[in-house]
Amino acid sequence: MEGFSVRGKRTTITTYPNVSLGNDREIANVTEIWSNTELVLMILQDRSDTRNGETITKLENVSRAQPDPTLFQPPADYKSSTPPRPRSRTLSASPAHQVDR
Repeated sequence: MEGFSVRGKRTTITTYPNVSLGNDREIANVTEIWSNTELVLMILQDRSDTRNGETITKLENVSRAQPDPTLFQPPADYKSSTPPRPRSRTLSASPAHQVDR
């Protein structure tokens, strides 16, 4: 699948059996997930719900080549600056809040 070896798992959960809510069919959620264990990536997820329809999430156009290093370089006109250090303040407790030790 998409050039990867995958392992799949399909889970079906029957939320409501038929006629329990006046429905003529059971209401079920089916989730199918196909993953690649080497890259630890989900390649395909297909979720089907009797009430809401089907949702497919698919990883496509994956390149295992190293990305261009210039993608990680700051722009030529970028200027780095160090933020000013916050001033430290000395706090003293009022006599009513002091604790003898």
